Amino acid sequence: MLRRAISTTASFDVRRAMSAAASYDFIRVSGVGTSAAALVLDRPKKLNALDLAMVREVADALARVEDAAKAGGNCATLTVTGAGGKAFCAGGDVKAVRASGLAGPAPGGDEPDYLRFFREEYALNAALGRLGAVSSPVKQVSVWDGIVMGGGVGLSVHGRFRVATEKALLAMPECAIGLFPDVGVCHALARMPGGSGAYAALTGARLGAADLLFSGLATHYVPSERLAEAAAAVAAVDGALPPAAFDAAVDAALNGAGNGATPPGEHAADHGEVIDAALRRGDRRRRARGFGRLRGGRRRLRGECRRGRARGVADVRRCRSSSSAAPARASRRAAADFRVVSRVVGARPPTSDLRGRPRGPRRQGPDPDVAAAADGRARAAPRAPLEPGAELALP
Repeated sequence: MLRRAISTTASFDVRRAMSAAASYDFIRVSGVGTSAAALVLDRPKKLNALDLAMVREVADALARVEDAAKAGGNCATLTVTGAGGKAFCAGGDVKAVRASGLAGPAPGGDEPDYLRFFREEYALNAALGRLGAVSSPVKQVSVWDGIVMGGGVGLSVHGRFRVATEKALLAMPECAIGLFPDVGVCHALARMPGGSGAYAALTGARLGAADLLFSGLATHYVPSERLAEAAAAVAAVDGALPPAAFDAAVDAALNGAGNGATPPGEHAADHGEVIDAALRRGDRRRRARGFGRLRGGRRRLRGECRRGRARGVADVRRCRSSSSAAPARASRRAAADFRVVSRVVGARPPTSDLRGRPRGPRRQGPDPDVAAAADGRARAAPRAPLEPGAELALP
């Protein structure tokens, strides 16, 4: 199933070579063929960031675990962790994607690596979503013991179980540059309680262990000192059980390892009313006042805003103190980076500057097509949530 998720012929050849050799450069895999397999993302110097080769290795390892479980007629867990103790996965390797985009067209007219990366990464996310069903014989157990961002969220949030520790820190930082939350994360954010999902999507807010447990993004909380106990409990589950019973047994094992512990710190539930009020439907001024109250009501957010403004001022001063050519070089680099992203997601240049002032001619009145679409969405009946493991259609 996982091998069919990616349609590129070259990818099939790469996977066959990997499966035959069963050795990887950026991940470590053990326990294939048993009821307790393990996969370690092993790029600690890069905070386990994903590149094209790593995506292919993970997809191949997942396919091997699934094939072994089906061949034996048993169930299995696949525990995914990150090496280095700092991060589960910090997302996609932006440096590699940028270098591929700046390198220009691939020789021979082949698809550039940065397009292959996104295409195969999204296919891997969809395959993980299918494996997240209760009826699947393979149960992915992702351990969030550190930074989880961008592609790392997509690599884990679609799995069956997500275990957060007190060191977990999850975010979609691409929201800060105007990109939508990709890797299928909108599917999960839309199911968060109240307006917390929309708030996270709009702001790229960092979510700690308490936030993750409250929102449902994390299914369990286990303190980091009990992770070894949790791994032993999961490995002891009998793989001969049918999928539903195996699923319940793994869930009970993780609950037992957590032993009723609660994550430290505050969480979004403490500010749910303010967030919901800020995101309530209405005119723009009312929503702006809501966000103003949200910013003014949380001391932590005010501190982050002050620090962000200070860093921005320092960057501007540093740029001015250098040569006059520095801003031009920065502008050219930014334009090149935007071209890379726009090729992938079909983005458009921002229509306003950092202060919200419009660029170019001001449009007179709302776009009738956009207004009609928004009115249709407002009147449409709410859609039923997708069943766990439902097929995700990819272009």
